[in-house]
Amino acid sequence: MPDLRIAALIPAAGMSSRMKAFKPLLDLGGQTFIERAVRLFETAGVTDVVTVIGHRRGDLMPVLARTVCRWVFNPHYRDGMFTSVQQGARELHRSCDAFFVLPVDTPLVRPLTVRHLMEAYARRSPLICYPRFMDRRGHPPLIDSRLIDEMLTYRGGGGLRAFLARHGDRAETVPVADAYIGMGANTREDLEALRKALPRHTIPSPEECQVLLTHHFSVSPAIEGHSRAVAGVARRLGNALNDCGRSYDLDLLTAGGLLHDICKGQKGHADRAAVILREAGFPEVAGIVAEHMVLRPRGDDEIDEASLLYLADRMVQDDQVVSLDMRRSAMMEKYARNGPIRRLISERFQAAETILARIEAVVGRQVESILSEGR
Repeated sequence: MPDLRIAALIPAAGMSSRMKAFKPLLDLGGQTFIERAVRLFETAGVTDVVTVIGHRRGDLMPVLARTVCRWVFNPHYRDGMFTSVQQGARELHRSCDAFFVLPVDTPLVRPLTVRHLMEAYARRSPLICYPRFMDRRGHPPLIDSRLIDEMLTYRGGGGLRAFLARHGDRAETVPVADAYIGMGANTREDLEALRKALPRHTIPSPEECQVLLTHHFSVSPAIEGHSRAVAGVARRLGNALNDCGRSYDLDLLTAGGLLHDICKGQKGHADRAAVILREAGFPEVAGIVAEHMVLRPRGDDEIDEASLLYLADRMVQDDQVVSLDMRRSAMMEKYARNGPIRRLISERFQAAETILARIEAVVGRQVESILSEGR
């Protein structure tokens, strides 16, 4: 990425009248909204962060002092959020190439989204980069500093959205794997929805995985088909075990299956994928993807999500569910003249057979019958 100066602006001056509680200081998973917003940009590599304060600034300033951001006071905060955007833009004038605007009440945007917006801006230098998920735009837009002079003199209605709409022909929409770009908190019901969503924040949904596969990793149709089949097998196995009183994370199994081959074709593709997924903010998925080729030793009866993904990957040939014997035979034939690889194949399928036997001991029937029900 070119040596760009990217900043972030967080409007946090409003009165939170609909929430009936001061939004910047609301707690979400042990952090305030404002701390989460600043931390988001810091994690994504944006260190020039300006928070605009107004209402209850005396309560907010001690919290901001614990972060990397600087603050500016908006004396006109009662006149709407756009006055805070203008105040922050004035502070950033001529000190950056572009800046994000993230309302403080949108606290779960992923750092990966910020990075992808910066990458898109670096490639094409549009006046505005909008994040998009599932055909819906959200926060935070990345705005070129060339718009600051016009922004400071804008007196039209409609706030930031209306101002940016004047430059729609110079805007770019960037697909992101982030359902949270449109998840704000205006009411108590919104706040409860955010708190409910927080535990799943580090596990991408199938829709988010699709964005990753299509737009960020650009996997081939063959790999995508294989990955979808593996995800289906892993989820069905987990579901069958859960019916017997276990508690496997089906969303984690699905995400692991969909993303396990994002680096297929590269040397050490499992480890490489794990590194990328961990950096993207998906540590649980990274953990099981790292073991889909070589499974670490388990206890005598241990079955975890990594084990299920490992087995599922060996029961899918291309995009078809097959038996372990059929898949092993095909691989042995492919490497008929390569003794070391054949020994490795044998070891890996022995590990898969052990997992299969453990599953069948729990559910009381053959794995193939479980999988046939889901076809």
